[in-house]
Amino acid sequence: MARKQPKSSRATLFAGLLIAGLVLLLLPQSVTKGLNFLFARLFNPVLSIGRNTDPPIFKPASADFVTRAEYNRLQAAYDNVRAALITEHERYEKLAGLRSSLPKPGPKLALAEVMNISIGGLRRELIINKGDIDGLKAGQYVLGGNGIVGTVSETSQATARVRLVTDASHKIKVAVWQADKKRYIYARIDGDGTDSAKIPFISREYKIRPGDTVYAAAVPGFLESPMVIGRIIQVGPDEKEPLLWDITVEPVQNVELLARVAVIVTDP
Repeated sequence: MARKQPKSSRATLFAGLLIAGLVLLLLPQSVTKGLNFLFARLFNPVLSIGRNTDPPIFKPASADFVTRAEYNRLQAAYDNVRAALITEHERYEKLAGLRSSLPKPGPKLALAEVMNISIGGLRRELIINKGDIDGLKAGQYVLGGNGIVGTVSETSQATARVRLVTDASHKIKVAVWQADKKRYIYARIDGDGTDSAKIPFISREYKIRPGDTVYAAAVPGFLESPMVIGRIIQVGPDEKEPLLWDITVEPVQNVELLARVAVIVTDP
């Protein structure tokens, strides 16, 4: 007659598992870590079944990213090219059907080193090492980091003073680009003596948004096509004139980081 196999009760099985768990809990970490790796090696073929082996959709690569400063520089360059393209398109429409004459030579650039940055009170100025002998004159536009940073305010034989767009006494004509309507809104920018500037007297009937690009408007004899001057960072109703916008502009270039600039030398 066959011998009957002893049957373990559920209580006995539970007690055994509980004791085993307590033993594992009290074992040193060096021992349990080895058991963990052993378990992973033994059961890895089973655990890997159904695991997603598709390559990731996006792998960040350092070559695909640039710093914020480099991004701002590239964005400013793009905005300048777009503005020049719009200007050329407008000229083409006016001259459609006519054969244009030889192209007009563009303005030259006078590269200059920044000798001194004067920031104090409401004044925001640069002193550069180019002057009258290099063709510099008051009113000429100054480039820094692919954007307009100011205009020449005073010259001597070998140096010049550049008044920045944030200087409280600086006012020039600007054009705010409306991407949705593909047009400019022309206005004036006033320095406020801080690190930003203001655009006054724009009616609230115009849709102005933070992030809109602000260009120095083309001025015959000084600037052939619009060039980036900054971006709008804040828009709200004017407290004194509720029908107008209170617009704050951040310059495209931090002048405190400038070591050199380029003056657009023209003969108005």
